[in-house]
Amino acid sequence: MGFKREVELVVISDVHIGTTGCHANELLKYLKSIRPGTIVLNGDIIDGWQFRKRYFPKSHLKVIKHMISGSENEINPGFPIQFKAKGLGFAFGRNGGIDVIQTLRKADFIQLWKEIRTVPVEDYDLVINDFEPVTARACKLKKVPCIGLSHQGSLLSDKVPRPRTRDWKGPLIIRYYAPVNIHFGFHFLAYDGNIFTPVIRSAVRNHVVEDGGHYTVYLPAWDDQFLIRFLEQFEGIRWQVFSKRAKKSYQHGHLSIFPVSGSAFTRSMASSTGVLCGAGFETPAEALFLGKKLLVLPMKGQYEQHCNAQALAA
Repeated sequence: MGFKREVELVVISDVHIGTTGCHANELLKYLKSIRPGTIVLNGDIIDGWQFRKRYFPKSHLKVIKHMISGSENEINPGFPIQFKAKGLGFAFGRNGGIDVIQTLRKADFIQLWKEIRTVPVEDYDLVINDFEPVTARACKLKKVPCIGLSHQGSLLSDKVPRPRTRDWKGPLIIRYYAPVNIHFGFHFLAYDGNIFTPVIRSAVRNHVVEDGGHYTVYLPAWDDQFLIRFLEQFEGIRWQVFSKRAKKSYQHGHLSIFPVSGSAFTRSMASSTGVLCGAGFETPAEALFLGKKLLVLPMKGQYEQHCNAQALAA
């Protein structure tokens, strides 16, 4: 579409996405005709109480895609967080993989079950979930509509690249770790109708991009000393290594080691020649957006990262 009308503020309400009464095509046509400064979603956007997985037309999906794809949204509820849960996570070792023994040691399945039973999802019409097992399983238990919005959700599509080596555990975790009624995913490309391209932080989008001649490194699953021994072999190359274990910045030959800092890491990446990182989603997506050379090392036993590496190689 050509000319778009500049609008300072748009308030949208009573859309009723997910129902037969939703005028999705008309709303989409209007949204495509304007360039709003701010969009306020003022209630009844998605009718959770009438939500049915079997009825979700493509026109409704296009409205959601138009409102969220490529934009950054931050939520400040203005009140303290009421519910906190330990949940279920993974422990990572220092050799580039998941530490299964430590993961099992740290897991408290009795506490997890208590959290699932007690989190009051029944007080809400609809829950939006970012691949998080407590609220997802609480919604399933209490029959509350739940929409998944995550990178992992994209891996449920058969159209997303997969690693060549077979892994029976990874697909099962992706499918059953945080079950939802319907899912929307993010990936490097829009491989399927319910998959969106990455949402890039404004701090990255608005940053000055240059080539300072160094390479930015973020590999938190690898031990610092192992990385130093490996990277110092490449003489004449300046490395800026960001470490979760470093308490302060220090220099080791042509390696600069820094504690993890969001703003410092963004500056380093934007001014780098290239980026060496894990095969997660956010950092590779931002490096690609900045036009940097990219080399990723997927974590051992991490199915999601091996899928990402395959997608980047394709």
